[in-house]
Amino acid sequence: MTIVSWFIILFAGFLYLALRISEIKEKQKQAQILQLNFPTITADIEQVIEESATVSGQKLLFDSRYIRFLQSSNDNRSHLVSFPIMLPKKPDINEESYIQQVFLTQFSKYLAESTTYKNWSDKGQELIVTPQFGKLLRYNNQYYLNLEIQFSYSSN
Repeated sequence: MTIVSWFIILFAGFLYLALRISEIKEKQKQAQILQLNFPTITADIEQVIEESATVSGQKLLFDSRYIRFLQSSNDNRSHLVSFPIMLPKKPDINEESYIQQVFLTQFSKYLAESTTYKNWSDKGQELIVTPQFGKLLRYNNQYYLNLEIQFSYSSN
């Protein structure tokens, strides 16, 4: 073999090595991104809303049309998502806080007892869910509790 052939083989080897390193880095980057399973999440939240409506005696409905991503971190390791809960009328401050307390209690209970929670994302049990309520929303003369859930994960 000539020296040119050796250089071509050596160059091809370096290209292959560079390609493999690039693929490994991309896989590591993709593994850090939090991917959420929204059909499962919305079905579970709808179930919690139904339980909360039963406990509180209020008519609560889940309206998936207004689900919004509010914020994602630069590396996509966490997401803040708004889930509006439809109310029958504008609540006074006491009603609103009571419904919120009932929902948060039912939500915590559901997460503790649920087996589907680990299917909410590709991170399984490492997923951290932080619910909170924002300001009361109003769409088309209808009032909504603004449930905001922060999804993130612990990387051990």
